[in-house]
Amino acid sequence: MSHDGLRRSLGLAQYSTLLERLVLVTGLFGVATVGNSVLLCAARVLFAMGRAGLAPAWFASTHPRPGATDHSLAVVVALAAAVLLAGREGIGPIVAVGAVCLALGYLATSAAVVRLRRTDADRPRPYRVPLGGLIAPAATLGSLGLVGAALYGPLAASGGSLPGEWLVLALWTVAGIGTWRLSARMRAAIPEADRRRQLLGE
Repeated sequence: MSHDGLRRSLGLAQYSTLLERLVLVTGLFGVATVGNSVLLCAARVLFAMGRAGLAPAWFASTHPRPGATDHSLAVVVALAAAVLLAGREGIGPIVAVGAVCLALGYLATSAAVVRLRRTDADRPRPYRVPLGGLIAPAATLGSLGLVGAALYGPLAASGGSLPGEWLVLALWTVAGIGTWRLSARMRAAIPEADRRRQLLGE
């Protein structure tokens, strides 16, 4: 997008260059805030998984002085830097894979709700959703459609060849399986009750 096009898209064509730069700097701070939050959250997730035996215990390390996560944060920052260096061509497949993973998360959650309503109907609930018997199956079907759309989009854009997004998803799946196998010994050493308390606070 050209400089003038950017100004028009932001509604700044009739204003001064100073105001334009102020809006752009504000947007940059907003993006930096979101990026910082994502980095910290991802590091905390890795730390919690390492502590609960769902990932290698190496991720559960903390710095001896401030007590902050160090290994998990270093890995997350290194991956983020590598993605930035890859440019738009490298970020695109990762974003598409993220969409697939989000849709799979919605699908797993919705399907779990449907199953629990049948197998554990008396389970205490903090709240009840009106028409839950219809909403949960509808959410499952909708999530399944999202997964299909997220997978079909890269295939349609690739002209029939194997999409790069699918390769990234396959590599990410292999990495997840490998991480799960590497943490098998530690996972077996932690009682399920302790793991649930560490992850869920139960």
